[in-house]
Amino acid sequence: MTLAIRRMRADDFGPVARVASAAYGRPTSIGELDRYLALQPDGWLVAEWEGITAGLVGAIDYGPRAWAGLMAVDPPLQGRGIARALMEALLDWLDGRRCPTVVLDASVAGAPLYEKLGFVDLDLVDAYRLADPDPAPARAGSAIAPFSEHHLAEAIALDAVAFGHDRGAMLPGFLADHGGRAFIHRDTSGTLDGYLIAQALRIGPWVASTLAAARDLLAAALALPYSDAPTVLIPRTNPAGIDLLASQGFARQRSLRQMARGAALPGDRRDLRFGQASFTLG
Repeated sequence: MTLAIRRMRADDFGPVARVASAAYGRPTSIGELDRYLALQPDGWLVAEWEGITAGLVGAIDYGPRAWAGLMAVDPPLQGRGIARALMEALLDWLDGRRCPTVVLDASVAGAPLYEKLGFVDLDLVDAYRLADPDPAPARAGSAIAPFSEHHLAEAIALDAVAFGHDRGAMLPGFLADHGGRAFIHRDTSGTLDGYLIAQALRIGPWVASTLAAARDLLAAALALPYSDAPTVLIPRTNPAGIDLLASQGFARQRSLRQMARGAALPGDRRDLRFGQASFTLG
């Protein structure tokens, strides 16, 4: 049996989406894959087993830190070392770029592999789903405004405080795709102290420096329509954010281990991180 690993191309999206959907038990859209490949064209790998698409993984290298994700192997081909080969190839690529730290969100099934590759625990990331909407949700205050491209520099600066590194490459694309579903919040001095982008099924990216800003942003997001009950991915080390979600009818569905490999992480503010963009982008 032969295993080959190569760079992902746009013409891989169909078979890759099928593999990811089968592995995760939920649909993986071609639009999602297209976003990731556009952000990091050289950072996505496909595994082929006997010439058939068998798995994928990738990373976005933000410079001081890379986020890896979308590790998937076709269920009938699991247990053949494909996942390890993919991760080793990805880590070799990141090491070649001198990326000091790699972060990922690990499932129960994936965590043992990542431990063998030198990853250690940082936190838990909880996935919350709107299970019981509040019949009288909070109303967004006057400090809320639509998020436009003119606010990007301020939002990226706040985001960098929350994550400990600049994710400026990621935010413009999200804003372009969801511009009518994006909000900022300003404090009484006029300083931008929060932003939120609501996807079709997920609320996030969502960052706020105060609980009041987070509450107003969530109220604005919950006034929007969704194709199904929306989810939020939030660090366990943001208990105030978790309480806010619970107060608005969100319930925890599952938890993943956020793990890191490499140099010690610089200071970041997990208490400002109310919603990740995805398990892959942070």
